[in-house]
Amino acid sequence: RLSKKESGFTLLETMFVLVIVIILFIIVPPLMHNVVRNMETKHFLTQFQEDILYAQQYAITNSIPLRFNYYSSLEEYRIREFNGTTVINRKLPEYVNLQWRNYYQFDIYSNGNLSDFGTLHFTIYDRSFSLIFNIRSGRFYWQ
Repeated sequence: RLSKKESGFTLLETMFVLVIVIILFIIVPPLMHNVVRNMETKHFLTQFQEDILYAQQYAITNSIPLRFNYYSSLEEYRIREFNGTTVINRKLPEYVNLQWRNYYQFDIYSNGNLSDFGTLHFTIYDRSFSLIFNIRSGRFYWQ
């Protein structure tokens, strides 16, 4: 015979723990979905900004102009030297939609400045973002 201390958990205690676990399994996945979407959005915005900054630094360091091209049919963008050497080639994730309103390409001069000013509009999942390039400077910012 088992003593009272060695008898284990009661059915009520086991059921209580099981109910808590089930509630957690119901609540956590939808919350995690939003967290994953936010992290993917942040990752894309950071990656795109880093690509432009890298291209500017590359142009300055090597004293050569670069060209940024967006290929809508391929859903990718490329940054190349004028001789055709690819510096960056990146496919857009399926959750990103880039809407061009001003241009499909721009140049990055050897001093890091951009050839054109304007705005790139992105829709990432259900949120809209704009990357604004200032007039004749290498500066840009997200809005």
